[in-house]
Amino acid sequence: MVGLRIILFDGGDGLCLFVRLPEGRRLLVDCGRNASGQPVQLLREMGQMDRLHPLDEYLRPFNETPEVWRWLGFLSLLRGLVLRPGGSWIFWRHEESAEPGFCLRAHVAALRSMPCPPEGVFPQPPILVMGLTPEEVLDLGGTPGAWVRNCSLAVRLRTGGADGHLLVGGDLRTAAWQRILADQGLKKNVRGVRLYATGPPPGGFDLNRGLLMAALPWLLLGLMNPARRWGLGDSPGGMDMSTPAVGMLQIDVDNDGSMVVRGMPKAANTLRWQGTARLPQDSTLPAPWPVRRALAGN
Repeated sequence: MVGLRIILFDGGDGLCLFVRLPEGRRLLVDCGRNASGQPVQLLREMGQMDRLHPLDEYLRPFNETPEVWRWLGFLSLLRGLVLRPGGSWIFWRHEESAEPGFCLRAHVAALRSMPCPPEGVFPQPPILVMGLTPEEVLDLGGTPGAWVRNCSLAVRLRTGGADGHLLVGGDLRTAAWQRILADQGLKKNVRGVRLYATGPPPGGFDLNRGLLMAALPWLLLGLMNPARRWGLGDSPGGMDMSTPAVGMLQIDVDNDGSMVVRGMPKAANTLRWQGTARLPQDSTLPAPWPVRRALAGN
């Protein structure tokens, strides 16, 4: 039996999410405005579907107003790979890749039950992934744009330099941060953070943006390199960050939960996160107050 495969890719008119379940069912979520046929053609060229293996479900949410739970379900197809209630550790390592882009091998463990990984298998320091469950997102309420923002993931990773840890806050609103950091285990694990990164305000919060921010841990790991060193240096305005410009993420999950993640270029490379890392107390763009309070140890 084949494992789970998830592919997030630029469909030419919006992001697309393809899912092949272990039993063989195939689902395509196309966020484009127009039914161009490009996503289906691309999947055929990749060998992901053919006459013997057609799509079982083809969804185009831009042309409908799906129920909130359905939207959350789309986002959770990606978030569920890395998010566990109470936070998750991702153990990871770079893999050699003969193609442009990046390749990672990873394993996810819950924050409170972090096992010791086999020695030498994952030499890089694990990253911490934080976020809200679908129930918590709905409980916070707000407009559809609010809960798309609150579905975003946040990632804490080592900078590799004297700056300690960097927290990439995603699109999370202040109320979401307050809920996340009410967990004492997560609050404790952000106290080593020295830099906080956030992206420029996007044009709007929709399923395209939500899918991108659900893939944030993988995009950031594609940026990481054992030889890279992070730091503010002499730049008073902070440090600009940009993940590799890719057009496709393919994630394969084995029965034991291990994952291989590939970032591959396409003609249009829209799977990219850009932001600026600053001190959390920066006067121009401070971190949300629950983060600043947690860093102060209160």
